[in-house]
This record gives sequence, C-alpha cells and structure tokens, in this order.
Amino acid sequence: MGVRILYEAAQVLTDSMNLPCDPTLIRAVVMDTPGVAGYHDFRCRGKPGEIFADIHIAVDPALPVARAHEISEEVERRLKEAVPGLAEVVVHIEPDD
Repeated sequence: MGVRILYEAAQVLTDSMNLPCDPTLIRAVVMDTPGVAGYHDFRCRGKPGEIFADIHIAVDPALPVARAHEISEEVERRLKEAVPGLAEVVVHIEPDD
C-alpha cells in the first residue's frame, strides 16, 4: 500500500504520469477556436481525474483586451470539454507576431 502511494506521488511530482493530454487533440481543439492564431508551451500535469494545464495562445495584437480574454475563456472551455479530468487550465495570451 505505502509503495503504491509513493509511486503515484513520484509520478505526479515528476510530471511522468500518463495523462489523456494527446497533442493531436490539443492542437485540433485550440486551433479550431475562432481568434486563435497559434499556440505553444502546452503542459499538463496531475493525475487522472485531476489534471492541471497551461498553454500560451497567440491572438491578433489589434484585438481589444476584452476580446482576447473571451478567446482565452473559449479555449479553456473547449479544452475542459475535450480532455477527461481536466480540472483547471491557465491560458496565457500573447500577440501574434
């Protein structure tokens, strides 16, 4: 029992647990979101059923801040819908260059 707990904790702490964060799925979900020009640095960690992620998205630099924020919220909503167990997503907004 104790060994299993230590093993699972080590997997979570080293980000080596097998999580359902398929890069092909992430790309499709993010790039299909209107207003997203690109993305990079997607990371997910945690354990099945309790996954935490962050991602950087690029948007048109001429967009008002409020619109860029709406796009980031839509990315978060779509990712949570597509990835089982995704509890939290932090979306960083950057201007597309």
